[in-house]
Amino acid sequence: MLTEKHVLINGKRAYYLTGGKGSPLLFLHGWLLPSAAAYRKGLELLTRHFRVYAPSMVSEHSASIHDYEEYISGFA
Repeated sequence: MLTEKHVLINGKRAYYLTGGKGSPLLFLHGWLLPSAAAYRKGLELLTRHFRVYAPSMVSEHSASIHDYEEYISGFA
């Protein structure tokens, strides 16, 4: 089961999905995924073997592509 959470980074909300048990796996998605449903299903499969962390990349949750480097560095 995946849960949506968020953290504050420099006053901005950074959203991510997390779930599963096991070694941590940071999943950074690309732009070629066929659909949000396929993305989520893939993450659900990974949670069987890993503790998955999947940050939301530049989208409605983040202000702009220019904030990307600052946004993603907050997960380090």
